[in-house]
Amino acid sequence: MQVGNIVKITVLGATGSVGRNVLDVSLAMDGVEIYAISANRNTEMLYRQISEYNPKMAAISDSNSFKEYDKSKTRGLKILKGRKGVNEIATADEVDLVFNALSGMAGLEPTVKALKAGKRVASANKESIVMGWHLIRKEIKYEGQFIPVDSEHSALLQLMKGEDKSDIKRVILTASGGAVYRKSIKELEETSPRECLNHPTWDMGFKITIDSATLMNKGLEIIEACNIFELDYGNVDVFIHPQSIVHAFLELSDGSVVAHMGVSDMRIPIQYAITHPRRVESPARRLRVDDISNLEFETPDVKKFPCLKIAVEAGKTSPGRCIQLCAADEAAVKAFGEEEIGFMQIPDVITREFENKPPSNISSYDKVEKEYNIIYKRVQKELKEWK
Repeated sequence: MQVGNIVKITVLGATGSVGRNVLDVSLAMDGVEIYAISANRNTEMLYRQISEYNPKMAAISDSNSFKEYDKSKTRGLKILKGRKGVNEIATADEVDLVFNALSGMAGLEPTVKALKAGKRVASANKESIVMGWHLIRKEIKYEGQFIPVDSEHSALLQLMKGEDKSDIKRVILTASGGAVYRKSIKELEETSPRECLNHPTWDMGFKITIDSATLMNKGLEIIEACNIFELDYGNVDVFIHPQSIVHAFLELSDGSVVAHMGVSDMRIPIQYAITHPRRVESPARRLRVDDISNLEFETPDVKKFPCLKIAVEAGKTSPGRCIQLCAADEAAVKAFGEEEIGFMQIPDVITREFENKPPSNISSYDKVEKEYNIIYKRVQKELKEWK
């Protein structure tokens, strides 16, 4: 697949599920060069990626992993250290596109710095968009400089192209429902992390898969959509769609409803982010007519899955409330993963944190990170007191 001129890419979070897909997609495309990659702790996979993709730069963000990495396995490549190293590979002069496949707070600073340096940024990092969009938006200099990668937001980007915003009456995002959607409240109270990780359609990391099960992930995606596309929360709806074939709908002023459909394969939105606004042939399986013969849609049950509503209310409130949302959710998901709390206690942890006043004047990524860490530690302390 030829993309035209050589595109040099930095992949942040190359060892995660999205990062690995980015590398696979890039390998299949003529005219794409992996210039730099980063890892957090998974140095063994980083060694393999250095060998296979031959980047010019690499970084390890975790300080302990950096101290212990094996220089004999990096093929003579100098490895950069910590967040400074990640920022360096995100702003390197030679880089055209920075692919942010990081998770959590770590994605915000390199996103802002890359945009400020004039790089195109493709982002699958939810938290940076939810907590720091007011900082990201200020650095976007031209149309197409920031490209969302989540399947739903990639779908909206494509659906809204050429449409007059005044003609868009409603946006509908879809959610698979995750692995435990059909369980009763009593069954959910007893569900285990292992059950939640058995996602029916997508292969994702631990945190995002648990968030998918609680519907927090979809709540975060509503916030993302409203931020990126400047939508009113009252005009954005969600439907449970177990087949994960329709990624988004637009309802237009003349009564038309247009849909973006495709198989459940992250390689499609990843490739589109690389080639945007062009398209090239994809290795993904084509959608067939019989794939869409029995599509299901239903209104989400927010009584069983209150995280969806909690997230939307946070998004309507302020960036400070969104920091509370993300920090409390991460602490709660970690505690659930370690079986310290139950599945149905995750929203309780978040609403309890909301009893505290949200931080204000979040004018830099350092301030976002500081407040996030304060809240995360506070929630962790309270969780210990719950036991």
